[in-house]
Amino acid sequence: SHAVHESITENNEGVRFTVPLKKLDDMPEFKSMKQPLGAIKIDVENFEYFVLKGGEQLLRTYKPVVYAELWDTENRNNCFEMMKDIGYKIKILDTDKLIDFDAANHSKQNFFFVCWVITLTKFFHFVKLGRVVERDTIVRKKNTNHKQDYNQ
Repeated sequence: SHAVHESITENNEGVRFTVPLKKLDDMPEFKSMKQPLGAIKIDVENFEYFVLKGGEQLLRTYKPVVYAELWDTENRNNCFEMMKDIGYKIKILDTDKLIDFDAANHSKQNFFFVCWVITLTKFFHFVKLGRVVERDTIVRKKNTNHKQDYNQ
């Protein structure tokens, strides 16, 4: 199953249901967080751009690591463009480290959008087990756009 939108024309066969949608930016759980948002995992079957767009303020405020599966479609291009505009780098996992994605040399579908250098030992648990990233797994680079220090 997946979301259907007029701008996404692939794989829209099947039974349709109408369900309520909420933007991440409008969810009270995120507005009242006591600790900074460290990571987001997205797997919404070609609807990732809309999820990111609905959480743009969260992304700009907290700069969390974002892990997403993106098919090779216009949706992927939209996600790449938006995330670059916010200041994210597009990375893929190569054995045990994140490297820059290069469309000419990589045919991956799983992407990490990062604004910081991160240590991967504990981050793998987030990716594979769906656990929340612990605070000490994020190492911040100097970033003048973000004033929160995650290593205190």
